Amino acid sequence: MDFYGLGITSDGQLREIANKMDLPAISYIGFAEDLGNLHDGLSIINLGDSYRSGTHWVALWVEPKRLTYFDSYGVGPEDEIIRLANGRKIHYNTKQVQRYDEAYCGVWALLAARAIANSKKDPHKAIDEFAASFQSV
Repeated sequence: MDFYGLGITSDGQLREIANKMDLPAISYIGFAEDLGNLHDGLSIINLGDSYRSGTHWVALWVEPKRLTYFDSYGVGPEDEIIRLANGRKIHYNTKQVQRYDEAYCGVWALLAARAIANSKKDPHKAIDEFAASFQSV
């Protein structure tokens, strides 16, 4: 694993990096399959199976009636996240900021979470502005 280069990160490594970044409390860092229910606030979720060490990290900002979703590939949420949203309105970024051959999705998810947490704006606008600040890949 490339912890200090920040590629291919585990949930424990993401917690450590989040602490070093002084991120406000993150409700959950882990696998979607273990989540059960969404927690209000920030979550960093791995979309893969825990028995295979996961596949891809995304960031969520959850509110009672809506959800802001960030994926560094600029795609909408997978079925599991839609199911967990339980009818909440979902907003997601559409700009790809990470190439498919890179392994930095965990760091991208943390950076997006920080952008949302530090913004005084609506989380939907914050995530759009965050993604827009990078070149498309």
